[in-house]
Amino acid sequence: MPALHLIFDNINASAQVGDTMYYTEVTNTSEFTVGSYSVTKLGRIKDISTRLGGGYEVVCEIPPLQSWPDASASFFFFGKNNIVNTSSIKGYYAEVKFTNNSFNGSSELFSIGLEVNESSK
Repeated sequence: MPALHLIFDNINASAQVGDTMYYTEVTNTSEFTVGSYSVTKLGRIKDISTRLGGGYEVVCEIPPLQSWPDASASFFFFGKNNIVNTSSIKGYYAEVKFTNNSFNGSSELFSIGLEVNESSK
């Protein structure tokens, strides 16, 4: 199956091999609205690697004869595999770190949700 190699400055930390990559065309750089008709499935993520000069390379399997997206005018995103990623946190200890990389100022977190089930006493 053909592969598409995409280069990104940053990627979401939860992206992993096996996720499905999608894209949509973007016409306005400051804000955009995505309709369900404009989302295109690229294919399964086959590999994610860091580049020597910085950034990341994501390799996606794409169907033969699929048109290639215009990377300069596209918004790329991914969907998790629902079969693999359905369980909650297991164990007795969990640590969560929230980071805000959008700007240097402070920001407010409105809500956090967590599912907790006691497994033993």
